[in-house]
Amino acid sequence: MVYPLSATKLLDYHRCPQAYYFKYERGLKANAFFKSPLLGKALHAALARIYGDWNYTEPKPSLDWIRFCWQRVNHELTPELSTQGLEILESYYYQYIAILPALRKPVAVEGKIQARLNLCNIEFKISGRYDRLDWRDDGLELIDYKSSRKIRDFEPDEIDLQLGLYYLALEQRYKKSLQQMSLIYLQRARIHHF
Repeated sequence: MVYPLSATKLLDYHRCPQAYYFKYERGLKANAFFKSPLLGKALHAALARIYGDWNYTEPKPSLDWIRFCWQRVNHELTPELSTQGLEILESYYYQYIAILPALRKPVAVEGKIQARLNLCNIEFKISGRYDRLDWRDDGLELIDYKSSRKIRDFEPDEIDLQLGLYYLALEQRYKKSLQQMSLIYLQRARIHHF
């Protein structure tokens, strides 16, 4: 028998075993704590298009490309949220794209990773999701966009656990090691590297 394992599940258990039980064993879902899950989904979809659909024969996109990608994914949002989302993406553009000499094509966007791990003759199937995976000179960088306003302080154990699982899965899939994980807080225009 293969046991499914993900960083999210392990982190949820680490934070609160009782909440883990209700969520994964009993199937109860918690209420959303941020203003609109639709805004977060639209921002993620726009960034996937920005990087996934860009013609990399050109050095880098203009702000018009960012606006075009936003127009393609914002149809479920209220006018207020649509305006807020565009402002977030324009800020992202000036902070992370406009400053580059050329936009580098990512390994993948909106991807899934899977790996197998055998411990004490028990096989685990590791799975995870990422927003963007980039090549670096020394390996891979996993990028995760955070759409909430609150910047979360992660415990070192939580980061180590997540990095370890992603490291194993990416090493098996790409034969390259994970060198850095970056959390980009879209609404705060901040980035944390681990």
